[in-house]
Amino acid sequence: MKTGHDVIALPEQLIPFIIENIAHFQAFIENGERIVISIKPGAQMKIPVSADRVTHGTPPPRPKFAYTVKDRKNTPALAKRFGFSEPRLRVYKAIFNADPIRGIQSKDILRVTKLPHGSVQQILHWLRSREMITGTAMT
Repeated sequence: MKTGHDVIALPEQLIPFIIENIAHFQAFIENGERIVISIKPGAQMKIPVSADRVTHGTPPPRPKFAYTVKDRKNTPALAKRFGFSEPRLRVYKAIFNADPIRGIQSKDILRVTKLPHGSVQQILHWLRSREMITGTAMT
């Protein structure tokens, strides 16, 4: 039977909100078949965000990566002959000169090369995409 109202099922998470704010709602039984709940005219309230979209607490920290050279045969001198730009060569040298087991973090690459953060990130991405370095998440 058509009532002129949109008929929707209420999510379970909304029921406690309605109960807590019952003074702002009106309810009636329609045709003896269904309960109709509507907001009273002029009621001012904040509708809660659905429970599946709410995040609780702070997000987990992003992992920090340690960068190492994939093949130690590819020395900075060889990279220079390949035509690496000056900034790319500085970043590659910093990674090559780091501990080959532990690697080097980007914050240390920034300190050693004195390049801007964005440039270092772009160069790291460029080196990874050419499989010259690897980035391993630190635990």
